[in-house]
Formats: sequence, structure tokens, C-alpha cells
Amino acid sequence: MASVKIVNRKQDYLGFILILGIGLIIFTHYLRDTQASNSISFFLGIAPNFISAFCCPVVFLLYIKHAQKLFCKLSDFQWFFSSILITLIGLFFWELRQVYLDKFTFDTYDIVASFIGSICFLGCWPLIKPFIAQPNKQIN
Repeated sequence: MASVKIVNRKQDYLGFILILGIGLIIFTHYLRDTQASNSISFFLGIAPNFISAFCCPVVFLLYIKHAQKLFCKLSDFQWFFSSILITLIGLFFWELRQVYLDKFTFDTYDIVASFIGSICFLGCWPLIKPFIAQPNKQIN
């Protein structure tokens, strides 16, 4: 019973990262609606992509046990890296899709910001590793 509480508590921390990211994106959109200088406006324009690339892989990490039962046995790092790739590919195709949408614009800086956000999240592996480690596995 105690191990279930620990796993849920670990997932709560990952969920907090996701909720924080959503909150930051909403706050960024609020700030973009205010008048800002060009340089601040530029950073507020790419911030949602950076934040999404940094926080959205957590969605996949929350379902690591379920996914490993359905698919294959990936190591914790392989699942972590795969979650980053899935998020990055999704953000890339969303940006490409905006070419065909009327009220959206394609921006290469958004793709760059997504890539940088993914790299930053990849750099957080030592901090995230204890939160996704399998209970019967030794943390490397």
C-alpha cells in the first residue's frame, strides 16, 4: 500500500509541472494581449511553443506504466526521450498546419522555440528520473 502512495505522490509532482505549464501559457497569452515592446512581444510570441515543448512530455510520462503494458518494454530514459520526440513532432506538425488555417500564421521561430524547449526538458532528465523510475527497477 505504501508504494502506491509514493507513486501517486510522484505523479502529483509531474502533474504539477503540466498544470504550471498550462498556467504559464495562459499567462503568456494574457501578456501578449497587452501592448509590449517588439523584443518582449517576440519572446511572448514564441513562449507558448517553448513552454509546450518543455511541459507536454509530462503527459506521456504520467502514463508510462500503462503504455509499457500495451506497447513494449522501454527503459525509463527511452520512454522519457520518446515522450519528448512525440511532443516535438506534434508541435512541428501543428506549426505546419497553421499554413492552411486562416487566423494562424506559420512561424519558424516557433519551431526553433519548440526545439529549444525540448532540449531544455531533456536536460532535466536527472531531476525527472526519480519520478518515473519503475518501483522494481534500480535508478541509474
